Amino acid sequence: MAGILLAIDIGNTTTTAGLFRGSRLVLSTRLPSRLDLAVDECVEMLSSFFQKRASAIPSPEQAVISSVVPRLTPVYTSAIGTKFGVTPILVSATLPVGLKIGYRRVEQLGADRLANAVAGFHLYGGPVVVVDLGTATKFEVVTKKGEYLGGAIGPGVETASVDLVRRTALLPKVVLKRPKRAIGRSTEEALQAGILIGAAGGIDRMVAEIETELGAKVKVIATGGLAKTVAGLSKRIRRVDPDLTLKGLRIIAERVDLTP
Repeated sequence: MAGILLAIDIGNTTTTAGLFRGSRLVLSTRLPSRLDLAVDECVEMLSSFFQKRASAIPSPEQAVISSVVPRLTPVYTSAIGTKFGVTPILVSATLPVGLKIGYRRVEQLGADRLANAVAGFHLYGGPVVVVDLGTATKFEVVTKKGEYLGGAIGPGVETASVDLVRRTALLPKVVLKRPKRAIGRSTEEALQAGILIGAAGGIDRMVAEIETELGAKVKVIATGGLAKTVAGLSKRIRRVDPDLTLKGLRIIAERVDLTP
């Protein structure tokens, strides 16, 4: 694959767009995932992105989309076609992604999960566990031989925090920053400790369980909005790659482009 690639990851809360020149990510942006987004508005957003931040970069010759929001998939597909005259690749487990898929019901496998697994294995090798700390906390497991086995899905750190505050009368909303101590000396500190140290401990426990089932030690790569914060509290996360999903989309697009 040569030239410029537009990669878009449509998540439940945030949509991330990235421009690749070859294998290098040269620019990225984050947009809200609005369910009421219309095609003309989407075209305007993409146009604004290029005019303000990517004016020196040629228009993309190829595009790839991963989406967990069915309502927005055709919106971005149409907008990319209108703006750039390109039909994007829609990521799914039916594509030649370079992994053997061991998931029982591949039609239920989220495109973002697949992109993370692809990037985790191709960039860092296996066995690897990718932890995505977004709206949900997702674990993807790939063996040494490149078989994607599946993983685990739980409430996202911020999702759980918001729900906790919503369901209680006196607990305040807090900024999720690294706690100074495990024993909070105020309600704010207690929430930060409970939410973030608890999340890191849950990740470490899940990784230990995965290793027991695999019978092998794994690399642990973290991505997603709170990856840096939680990684500093985890004993198992060894690397944070905030652009991992976009990189996985680029790898998938390249493999599709090279397939006869």
